[in-house]
Amino acid sequence: IRSRPQVQRHGRMRVQTLLGAGEGAKTIDIASDGIRQFQRIARRYNVDFAIKKDKTVDPPKYICFFKGKDIDAISRAFKEYVHANNKQKERPSLRKKLTKLVEQVRVQKEKTLERERSKDRGQSL
Repeated sequence: IRSRPQVQRHGRMRVQTLLGAGEGAKTIDIASDGIRQFQRIARRYNVDFAIKKDKTVDPPKYICFFKGKDIDAISRAFKEYVHANNKQKERPSLRKKLTKLVEQVRVQKEKTLERERSKDRGQSL
């Protein structure tokens, strides 16, 4: 039986696989809503990472173990993640935008109804 050659994997992996590969891994806390965004960026920069859910605290938080060959790639990936995360937080929520638009439509509708009522009163027979 021929064995397959070991292929170096990058991206998400199990914690045991990441820690067993040699050099020590570093950790960082990640919000639950930013995990998918972090995964995309980390794969782009060939950063190996593993995400573990810490259930000992309430609400649970996520811990990201990571390592990479190039320190510049890791720092660039985290800069991009922080920038994207801040950019997303600055945007107003869609729910707030919708409530504002509903209020504007309601006010506009009231103005048109008021105008129609005043026109009818001006006419006399």
